[in-house]
Amino acid sequence: LFSYYQSLNIISRRIGGVKVDLSHTNQNSSKKPFESVNSNKQKKALNIISEYGFSNKFLLQPDLIPFLQKQRRGFTISDDPGIHELVLRYQNRLLDHLLNAKVLKRITNSTLYGNDYNISSYMVDLRNYIFENGKSSNISTLRQNLQISFVNRLLDIVDNKSNFDNISKASAYNNLDWLLKNINSNSGNISTHQHNQYIKYNINTHLNRR
Repeated sequence: LFSYYQSLNIISRRIGGVKVDLSHTNQNSSKKPFESVNSNKQKKALNIISEYGFSNKFLLQPDLIPFLQKQRRGFTISDDPGIHELVLRYQNRLLDHLLNAKVLKRITNSTLYGNDYNISSYMVDLRNYIFENGKSSNISTLRQNLQISFVNRLLDIVDNKSNFDNISKASAYNNLDWLLKNINSNSGNISTHQHNQYIKYNINTHLNRR
């Protein structure tokens, strides 16, 4: 599981990535000192992370999860594997990079030298992947965890808790506003209904304090 998510962490570095050429001036390099990663590669990286990092398809096997027991040591009883906590821990590591203040600033700065995947488009794509384009069907508890973590991070950006720039704050606010207007808190099963209600409550409570 660690290796699986470590691969996704490596892929995430494509997003907002900048190629740096360290040639000396007397080497007459034809490359620019700074060059943004191609926008198609950035979008492909985000798509891979969505498909394999946010969907958890490989874990949703009822014949596998009940057997995830640690090796027994003497009379020690193994704890429940804690799938939700484990998956969210790795997903948060992905979000640590995807919503890092320096990464978001670099996405915006690199638009001045070739990056045509701007922060507004990127944040909308990320939101749509996490919320599955506003789909109102039943939401798994694994995805509920991810969505709440994402929303809390957007709220932190608006609060400027980690030195985010103005462009990032504006984009985060826009996505929070979109979620308020598009989440249907009356759809899905009772778990989905409660989850959507909580997200709207969390956003409303936060924004109304400002």
